[in-house]
Amino acid sequence: MRSSEKLEIRAYIKTRGSLNVPATKIFSEMCEVYGRSAVSLSTVCRWSKTFNNGSTASEDYYISGRPKTATTKGTIAAVKNLVAEDGRYTLQYLAKTVGISSVTVNEILTKHLKLRKVCARWVPHLLTQ
Repeated sequence: MRSSEKLEIRAYIKTRGSLNVPATKIFSEMCEVYGRSAVSLSTVCRWSKTFNNGSTASEDYYISGRPKTATTKGTIAAVKNLVAEDGRYTLQYLAKTVGISSVTVNEILTKHLKLRKVCARWVPHLLTQ
């Protein structure tokens, strides 16, 4: 469902709720217009309650959280600089120093920097002259 459709639905719930129409009635009206798959009864009840409690915003609130990925150009460069400084650093040390998980450090080393661990050192996968 597009965000514009969500806003339309929420505006309809807000308008009908302000006229003291019960949520079940609003839900049945919406099913006639948008179809049963557009919105659930629990969603209509939740938004009706939100609007009845004094909220006026129909948009979703911004929720901060952890980023989708820690693999950015900055973290790749930080790991690359640390490995260039000393190739014997462990994944755990690199992760702690950069501030990301050891899984992400391993992904950066193997996929982005094309390195692998040989005799306690990180070296390139392809050894060329």
